[in-house]
Amino acid sequence: MYWGHGIGENLLKESVHWADLQRIKKITLHVLEINEKAIKLYQKYGFENSTEKR
Repeated sequence: MYWGHGIGENLLKESVHWADLQRIKKITLHVLEINEKAIKLYQKYGFENSTEKR
């Protein structure tokens, strides 16, 4: 219903911008491996894949 409207991308952009303003050096995201759309979006913004598991 809301996919394709850029809501997630705008939220991510604003969150990263806010973190930059706060001088936050690291952002950690948790996403399921099957959520390919989210993974592509995060990679587009320079996030790297980590295989750390609890």
